[in-house]
Amino acid sequence: MNTLRRRIAALACAALVATTLPIGASAVEAAGEHLATLPTDNPANFTPNVLDGEVLSIWQVGDRVVIGGSFTQVANSTSQGGTVYDRTGVASFDAATGLVDENFAPDLDGDVE
Repeated sequence: MNTLRRRIAALACAALVATTLPIGASAVEAAGEHLATLPTDNPANFTPNVLDGEVLSIWQVGDRVVIGGSFTQVANSTSQGGTVYDRTGVASFDAATGLVDENFAPDLDGDVE
């Protein structure tokens, strides 16, 4: 059952990416060349914090950033109020503000890679 839920989550993320990309564009073309370098340990002070586990995947889809991994909680940065959200393996936040998307809370039972 774990594998089925992971596949459903992956398909949902792929569908979200596919619906926001221009026709014929690849994910790399849409994301731009800036993906060739790794971010620093502290890329931005306003982004959410993963409170346990780790982030295994990051995707930007338009103005949203979707993270997947082995975590169960994320929190807005302390400068954004520090609100804690239960998110098992996947979360989304606004790329401009860093605020966790309160409405994006898929019910998964395992890690998202």
